[in-house]
Amino acid sequence: MRSLFVISYDISDDKRRDRMRKFLEDYGHRVQKSVFECFLTKEILVEVKRGIERIISEKEDRVRIYQICRACRKRASLSQAC
Repeated sequence: MRSLFVISYDISDDKRRDRMRKFLEDYGHRVQKSVFECFLTKEILVEVKRGIERIISEKEDRVRIYQICRACRKRASLSQAC
């Protein structure tokens, strides 16, 4: 079963940032410059986390992964502007 995850990143180095973008394009679609929406299984999520760890510098970069539940997806799709 797949769940929706929003993955956002703040990466200071251009090369690492480009590698992250290219990597995440294989798992989801880009909704903003550094934000992706990905429908992932538990197994694929583990794979994505490992790939992210290989790309980033833990001291310089930030990556956040948010799981979006069904109820939250429905609310989010209904609210276009705040």
